[in-house]
Amino acid sequence: MGGLLVGEELERAYPGVLSVLRFLRRSGRLSDIDKFASAPDADSALEILQQILSAIYRSYRPGGICHEDELKPDEVELYKFLCGPRCVEGGRLRVRCPRLPTADELERLRRALKSGELRPSALVAVALARSGRRS
Repeated sequence: MGGLLVGEELERAYPGVLSVLRFLRRSGRLSDIDKFASAPDADSALEILQQILSAIYRSYRPGGICHEDELKPDEVELYKFLCGPRCVEGGRLRVRCPRLPTADELERLRRALKSGELRPSALVAVALARSGRRS
């Protein structure tokens, strides 16, 4: 992989990281996405991602629900937009656990961020612009 990575290349190279970013969107954790996207350097981006993963690991159930919340009536439409109608049922938000990045994927990410081949904002843009297949 030479040069800057785009779209489909990012989907193939970082499926777990993109899944985590999409999980954050569906869960309404937009401030975490913003922190990662605007990290001033590679080390900060990796530290922010580690904090995000740490929080997910605490509630992780493969194939299960990692985020559940009671919604206020005025939040229902917002979460239908962020997550899709399948996540909102009866005034409750239920977000499936993301696919987690592998150790190899995280190492590739570390190298790409450190070398300047990739910026966190590019990953966020792909995660938010594309729904993902099953992320």
